[in-house]
Amino acid sequence: MTNLIIATFLSILFLYGLNKISLTNILKDIGNEVLQCFQLLFDKSSSDLQKEKNLRKGSKKILIKVLEFFFKLILLLLFFIIFIFIFDNFNIVSKELLIKTLFSTEYLITISIIFFILAIRVKKNNKKKGLDNFSLGDKFIHYFAFSSPIVLKFFYYLEEFLIKDKLKGNNYKIIFITTLARGGSTALLNSINTSNAVSCHTYRDMPFITMPNLWYFISGGKKRSVEKISRAHADGHKIDLDSPEALEEVIWKIFWPEKYNTSKIDIINENFQNKNFKRFFTNHVKKIIQLKNKNIKNYFKKNLYYCSKNNNNFTRIKYLKNLYPDSFIIIPIREPLGHANSLLKQHKNFSYIQTKNKFILDYMTDIGHYEFGLNHRPFNFNKFNLNNYDKNSINYWLEYWICSYSHIFENYDKCIFVSLEDLVKSPNSSMKIIFKKIGLEKSDLDFSNFFKKSKNDLTMVDFDKDLYDQASKIYSKMIQLKIT
Repeated sequence: MTNLIIATFLSILFLYGLNKISLTNILKDIGNEVLQCFQLLFDKSSSDLQKEKNLRKGSKKILIKVLEFFFKLILLLLFFIIFIFIFDNFNIVSKELLIKTLFSTEYLITISIIFFILAIRVKKNNKKKGLDNFSLGDKFIHYFAFSSPIVLKFFYYLEEFLIKDKLKGNNYKIIFITTLARGGSTALLNSINTSNAVSCHTYRDMPFITMPNLWYFISGGKKRSVEKISRAHADGHKIDLDSPEALEEVIWKIFWPEKYNTSKIDIINENFQNKNFKRFFTNHVKKIIQLKNKNIKNYFKKNLYYCSKNNNNFTRIKYLKNLYPDSFIIIPIREPLGHANSLLKQHKNFSYIQTKNKFILDYMTDIGHYEFGLNHRPFNFNKFNLNNYDKNSINYWLEYWICSYSHIFENYDKCIFVSLEDLVKSPNSSMKIIFKKIGLEKSDLDFSNFFKKSKNDLTMVDFDKDLYDQASKIYSKMIQLKIT
């Protein structure tokens, strides 16, 4: 009995020692360094010479960390052995019996089960599991999925090969929700997604966006869950794995990578032709519809909708209408000064977040979110001079608003305009009009929970009056075309 008590004491002491010398943290550091080296291999912004130089530095760091790990482990084992000899020297228990107990199958199984149960309990109590909690494994999978357009295409064709016979029917319509970021597109997407006839991307599709059905199966489907958290925008929207999200820009990046320059994004207009893109995008739409309706028999015979929320699509209105003439392009419009101020706040917010956490920067870049932050890349409007104002000035965002909505207004006859102010003031009647326009039956939900009044304080905002007057004129023209 004495040998069992002392063996348990030594096991606890050993685990305590592991914790004190932070061996698990060293292993995490090694993993992070390996991950960074892996990421460097696929870094398109670095030359081969820079990659080689950085990989050498990374390799040295890994070697130092490995040596540190083994050095501390050996010291801990020596300390452990000293204790065994002390107990033997004082005739409390012989070292042979103690070692036999410590390494017996029964003891190892029992102590492992006890420590495993305790570890699970501690993890549940201490770890908040949410979408903002990325483990080393999560990061590795993400970097692998987005390592190359070839990888994304491979998984697309793999899924298509496996479920080709299930991608049936063309009895669906596409809704494109698009506007300049911070214009209310997320709230409108969440509202439209309340209809059972609507399918859209969710956070559950990350990171293997191009094979949503296979990834749903591999990742455990509905068994995989996280707590609802406030998204990084701090705008009142709470998200979990089943929350709708804008992810399809990844497909545009696969087909037109040359459009995404380091400082701007070139516009894809109606003159661009790519039959492969239409086939790819159409089948992708069918995959998302199939995934959403996988438990419904003969779902493809029903009147269904795919809802796309992509803030970049407002520059491609003619192109989208040429591809899908029967689609609905919904443009939420927001008062320009409040809109520009919201963009400025989010630019500062995400610049700070991305400075602190490089993975968030990589994550947003990979999924094509360039609206604001350190990776902000404005669209290449001819009238927009990037050097007129600093990005931390509201005048930069006012000028960008003018260029963006001037472009949208050129295509007003192809769009459905809705007022964000109307949606905030009278959400239920406004959503009823929108649902009727696109042929959807309105649910009995109270939509006031989806649209919140902005807390923007504009009393102290210093802006260029001429810019504001230009923006106001464009806004007045569009507001006359609204359906709400």
